[in-house]
Amino acid sequence: MSKFFNNSNMFFAMMMTIGDLIYLNLLMLLCSLPIVTAGASFTAMHSVLRNMVRNEERYTTREFFRSFKRNFWRATAAWCIFLAMMSVLVVDIMLAWSAGGAARRAAVPLLLVVIGIFCACAQFYFPLLSCCDLNVVALLRKCARLSFGFLPRTLAMLGLTLACLICYAQFLGVVFPLLLLLGISLPQYCCALLIEQVLRRIDHDHSIR
Repeated sequence: MSKFFNNSNMFFAMMMTIGDLIYLNLLMLLCSLPIVTAGASFTAMHSVLRNMVRNEERYTTREFFRSFKRNFWRATAAWCIFLAMMSVLVVDIMLAWSAGGAARRAAVPLLLVVIGIFCACAQFYFPLLSCCDLNVVALLRKCARLSFGFLPRTLAMLGLTLACLICYAQFLGVVFPLLLLLGISLPQYCCALLIEQVLRRIDHDHSIR
């Protein structure tokens, strides 16, 4: 019985990870209720996820709010820029779609590609923000380079996020409890696994804390 509750037991370790992800998901949702704070909350979540992926000792609540407070302004600035740009792009897609004809065929695919680029940069931005001292502009430039430099990982993260969004949209009534418990933290944990090698490669950069 003692072996079952040992941290080295795979099942017990998996249950601990799931429990941490559920708690982290709830923290993320609660701290994102004012939409403007979602960027800081997302950054704080990735600060905790990084420790989880590296199997480092972690104190979820303390680390989450420490990162939330430390990165609030940079995360909020980037989040507001991202929301503004995405809003403009979505409106442009709606206008192009309603126009029909050649405008729809030419503009909609192009705008979707632009949205994909913005999402790729955002997926790199917040994890990097959780461990970098760069300003917003410098960090956005680094994210743009990384998203293209590690394109297979970028596409994998975008595909995973898109698949989750489609699943939530199609089966919201069924998966709503799961969305509350693991809807954000679980896919982002998978993204953190994908991005970990990238973070390790830049750990020797002087801009990393």
